[in-house]
Amino acid sequence: MSLEWNYTTGDFAAVRASINRALGQYSVRAGSIKVGRTNSPERRYGEHQRARREAGEKPWDRMIVLHESSTFAEIVKAEALAIDWLRSRARGKADADWLVNVRGGDIVATGEEHFVYLLLDSRTTIEVPKPEPDWLYSTGHTRDVMTGLRQALAAYAQRNDFLKIGRTNDPARRWKEHLAERRREDDKWDRMVVIYATSSLHSAALVEKELIRHARAAKYRAELWNEASGSDHGRPGTNYLYLLVA
Repeated sequence: MSLEWNYTTGDFAAVRASINRALGQYSVRAGSIKVGRTNSPERRYGEHQRARREAGEKPWDRMIVLHESSTFAEIVKAEALAIDWLRSRARGKADADWLVNVRGGDIVATGEEHFVYLLLDSRTTIEVPKPEPDWLYSTGHTRDVMTGLRQALAAYAQRNDFLKIGRTNDPARRWKEHLAERRREDDKWDRMVVIYATSSLHSAALVEKELIRHARAAKYRAELWNEASGSDHGRPGTNYLYLLVA
């Protein structure tokens, strides 16, 4: 059971494609799913878990913080669009309880940070390597995204045994390469999580270097596998920062 911070910021319309991609990936693996909004994910996650325990039900497996905005109207719209998108993906009467939303999210006051989140029940607790990367990334200037990226790094580094930070212009190709490398050593990575996208190779390299430095200084539970930054060549176009975890 975990609370994971890995969110986009700003205008939801600008990041809606990446949010929908994340919703699609999480929903495929979910036994049940719920979208909510709150100004305090930690408090709200605790409330959700207590409500389930009091009802004699299994606690939620995960909360994923998806999107943050300082504007209340923006976060209400983002929540509604996320719910509508998931409803459009509903898989028939057999999955009538798959999407658990029956009302709006947590009531939050204006003038604060607001978040959209997902609650997930997994179909299985067995971790197997995913065939594709998990795409849930922030975009924008490094000064605007570093806090959220450090929070995402901490969430994954505290829950896993091994961690590697990398950058690439092709996450799908790079993920296959990492899996092949680990198979030759009779080992595996469980997941690749894409956490940042930028058209600037300089910004990608800067963020990678800072996250590696931060991970070394924080001394997280996970063993850091980075010996050097820049393991994949940057090229013109979009460059991505990712985490490998096991």
